[in-house]
Amino acid sequence: LIKNWKFVITSNESLTTKLKKKISRVVNTFQNNKDIGCVTFSNVEFHNASIDISNLGCKNSVHIINSIGKINELGAQNISNDAFDIDFSSLEIQETKINQAGSECLSLKTGSYIFRKLDVKNCTHGVSIGENGNLIIDNFLSENSETSLTIKDGSELFIKNAKMNNIDYCFKVYRKSNMFNYSKINYQYASVFCNANIKEFSN
Repeated sequence: LIKNWKFVITSNESLTTKLKKKISRVVNTFQNNKDIGCVTFSNVEFHNASIDISNLGCKNSVHIINSIGKINELGAQNISNDAFDIDFSSLEIQETKINQAGSECLSLKTGSYIFRKLDVKNCTHGVSIGENGNLIIDNFLSENSETSLTIKDGSELFIKNAKMNNIDYCFKVYRKSNMFNYSKINYQYASVFCNANIKEFSN
C-alpha cells in the first residue's frame, strides 16, 4: 500500500547510463531487461499518490504492473523514451501532464484505466491502449505528436472531451495480432476537436 506519497524522480545522462548498466547486470533475461523501468511499481495499491519524473533515459521511465487504486498526479518532462508504461492494472488518475518524450507519453495495456484530465505534448506518440484494455478519458489535450491516440488489439476507448493540435493522426485504430478482436472508439463528434496534418483515419 502506497498512501499519500509523492515520488519525485530525476536524473542526468551519466547517472541514467549507470542505472541502465546496473539493471542489465541484475536482470538476466532479454525480455525482462527490455521491459524494466528506471522505476517499477509491481503489485501496488495506490491511495492519493503522485509521481513526477524528469530527465530519465530508460526504455520505460516508470513501469506500473499489476496495480490498483487512485493516483492524484502523474507528471513527466524531458524523457528519452517512454514516460509511463502501465500494464495489467486498474487505476484512476486525476491529473496527468507529460511534456517531451522520445517515444510514447503513455503506454497502457490489458487493464482498466480512467484519466480525469490528460495533457500530453511534444511526444512522438501520445497515448496508446492495447491488448484488451479499457480506457476512459474525461478531458484530453494533445499537441505536437505524430499520433495522439492509438487503440489496438481488442481495446476500447471512451473519450468525453478532446482537443488535438498540430499532429499527424488524431486516432489510429488497428489489430496488430489476430489473437485479439477489433478495437473501438466511443466519442461525440461535437466534443472532439482534431487539427491533424493528415486528414484521414488510420485503421
